Amino acid sequence: MLNDFQNKFPKFIISGLINTTLNILSMSLLIYFEVYYLFASGIGFIVGAFSGYAINFFWTFKENTLFMKKFYKYFIIQLMNLTFTIALVFLITEFLNLMPILGQLIAIIFTTLINFYLSSKFVFTKS
Repeated sequence: MLNDFQNKFPKFIISGLINTTLNILSMSLLIYFEVYYLFASGIGFIVGAFSGYAINFFWTFKENTLFMKKFYKYFIIQLMNLTFTIALVFLITEFLNLMPILGQLIAIIFTTLINFYLSSKFVFTKS
């Protein structure tokens, strides 16, 4: 198990950096066009989540099943993470008076750990 973690977690982090970039760029672009920050947060999250599934499916976990076969489990995890992200962005923006982008980055730190654990246990498992 430790060896599996050591092999996959670095790839998961690299994948996460790509997803984070897409997430933040999407959110920033929407905020620039004056889209409500929580909606922009959700869209940014979704962009990052979909790219994350594709990269993790093909590269991190090297799945050989049908692409959509495990997606429903991933989707459920992402709904949970999306809810957490939007709530955290709201709290950080409204109560700490920090920029929404900073709230999104803080949420990404938490959801990365949750996502890796749940994805490796319930989504990208050997069937």
